[in-house]
Amino acid sequence: MIRIALLWAFSTAAFASPASLIDVAAAPDLRQLSEQSDRVVRGAVLATRTEREQDNAYTIATVRVLETLRGDVQPVIDVRLPGASLAHHELMVHGGARLITGHEVLLFLSGDRIVNRSEGVFVVKHGSAWRGSASWTWSDPETLGEHRDDHYVNLEIDAIKSFLR
Repeated sequence: MIRIALLWAFSTAAFASPASLIDVAAAPDLRQLSEQSDRVVRGAVLATRTEREQDNAYTIATVRVLETLRGDVQPVIDVRLPGASLAHHELMVHGGARLITGHEVLLFLSGDRIVNRSEGVFVVKHGSAWRGSASWTWSDPETLGEHRDDHYVNLEIDAIKSFLR
């Protein structure tokens, strides 16, 4: 009986369309993000730099805050991300977010860190907040053209604001 149930579950997943799997798996959990964040901001990434400690290295992204949806109001903040660009090595953390200079972003933060690695980061385009449906899909959603909806999920900024109120 268990074998039959497992076989059915596997065959259903194997033949499901990728889009249907993405919709269910990637829907942002705003309630969880909201509960774990002490600050939510919409901002523009101004620059990134690497900071080294004795046993570790981080990327620090400087973000000009365009709108504070929750938490302390500050005009500019630094966000600490795991991973860094070093002279001869690129340190990447699987599932980690990348903040790209020039992007407008929506950030769910706990202190100076993003909530749940990349789950708390969205790229803002045309009134929507976009996030990759998998950790490997991080870039500007506009660069994917017709395949954008297969690899990204999005929420309207106004819906997020209403939820946070």
